[in-house]
Formats: sequence, C-alpha cells, structure tokens
Amino acid sequence: MLSFADEIEHEMEKLEQLKIIKRAEYIQDTVWRESASLSADTRRMIIVGGLFEQYFPEYKHYKPQESEIENQVEFAPVACFLAVLVQDKEYIQQLKAKVDKALRVIDI
Repeated sequence: MLSFADEIEHEMEKLEQLKIIKRAEYIQDTVWRESASLSADTRRMIIVGGLFEQYFPEYKHYKPQESEIENQVEFAPVACFLAVLVQDKEYIQQLKAKVDKALRVIDI
C-alpha cells in the first residue's frame, strides 16, 4: 500500500501527464482550425510547395522576402527551373505516362 505522500506524488504525475496531453490536443486543434481557415487554394499551394521541397531539397534554402519584387528575385532560379521544364512538352508527356503507370502499379 502506498503512503499518503506516495499517493499524492503519483496523482501529481498523472496530473502532469494529463496537462501534457491536453496541451498537445489544444495545439493540434488550434493548428487544424488555423489551417482550415485558409482558402483551398492556399492549402493546395502549401501542399504542392511541400512536395516540391521534398523531391527537390536543393531549393529549400530559398526564403520568402519582404516584398513581391524581392520574392521574384529570390525565387527566380525556382521559376526558371519550372519554366524550362514545362517548355519541353514531349518530356512532360513522358513523365505523365510514367506517373500514370506508377499509379496503376500501386493501385491509386
């Protein structure tokens, strides 16, 4: 049987754990509500940007700037990469065919 002091200590530990769980739930709920308030276009851009960074990590070092002009200068290499890529229509079609084949293999 636990002493009264041990019981108090045990209950305090449970209370601390509950506080941690509740704080995590609060943070998760807050983040969800904030992201839900973003427009669908903004959420899509965030997702696509994350995917782009995942597969092209060399572009992660570009940081948003204070003005639109500064952003254009900062992100010019990214824009140039995408502009060059999209100009090769035949290559884009080959990539799309590979994607379709891969998606059929994994049954998406």
